[in-house]
Amino acid sequence: MDELEANFFLGLSIHFGGPKTYMSGTAGVGVSKKFDFVTPGINLGVNFYNGGLGSLPNSSNFNIDTVITAKLTAGGGKGNPMTIYPLHLNSGSGLEDHYKYSATLGTNFIFNNNNRNQQVGFLQVRAYDFSFQTYNDFQGFKKIGISDGYDRWWTGGGNLTFGAKNSDYQFVIASDVFTADTDVEPRSKFMRDGKLVNSDEMKLDVFDKNVAAPEGSSFYHKYFVHKPNIASELTQDYLNDYRDGVTWNNQMHDFELNQGRTSFKLRTPQGEFGVNGLGSSHMWSQNSIHNKINFHVIPSSAPNYWEFQYTPLNQQF
Repeated sequence: MDELEANFFLGLSIHFGGPKTYMSGTAGVGVSKKFDFVTPGINLGVNFYNGGLGSLPNSSNFNIDTVITAKLTAGGGKGNPMTIYPLHLNSGSGLEDHYKYSATLGTNFIFNNNNRNQQVGFLQVRAYDFSFQTYNDFQGFKKIGISDGYDRWWTGGGNLTFGAKNSDYQFVIASDVFTADTDVEPRSKFMRDGKLVNSDEMKLDVFDKNVAAPEGSSFYHKYFVHKPNIASELTQDYLNDYRDGVTWNNQMHDFELNQGRTSFKLRTPQGEFGVNGLGSSHMWSQNSIHNKINFHVIPSSAPNYWEFQYTPLNQQF
């Protein structure tokens, strides 16, 4: 029998112990309908935050992201409920997975009060009470229509979740990266090695600027030390040529936005507690991937620090 499910959610977190104390929160609704082994769904979430990832270090202004998600889950067996994460951990979700084994593919349309509007795809797989999720705006997702391919803002991340939603204890490890807009543009169609190459198949910086790691480099050097090239902060001239003349804005283009976050979250009967590491070193997940695919590295001067995250409100109804 087809099953329609709607879950409203409301959350609030306090972040403290770092350079400043700030808040993050979320509210919205997720709706899905189960048809035997497939479950389509949509989610509307409104996230706000005035510090941490996605914020300038010298600003306490609130950022507001409205995230509209569409997803399709395919799976089998009956499992405990697990949250389907469309984006980062602080982005609310009313979508649940009730299969024992499953895979979910989806897309997020993000509308931001500072015009950081973007499309980001995601993939989540689960087995029993374990799940792995990743989200990204890279070209692979763009080719199937679920990302914009620009490598900016909520550009990529993921998490490992141990424990079902109805378990007494649940542990989540996550990595997220946020960057300013960068100089990544497809070139127009042209001939290369006797073949016509479409603009959405190549990137200027991958084939014209990048320097591969020396042959024989160790795994560590190739993926964690070598830098194919360094991305540049955008100028107004660049924005005139490639971004339809949008005016340079520090909330969109300032490289002080560039940093990563490594999160550890534990949910217990006594509450939900987290520890987050932020700063340049916590961009490790993006840097290793960019090194692997010989793609530009986005620089960061953000100081590294740790903070605590306490979530007094996390309700679903």
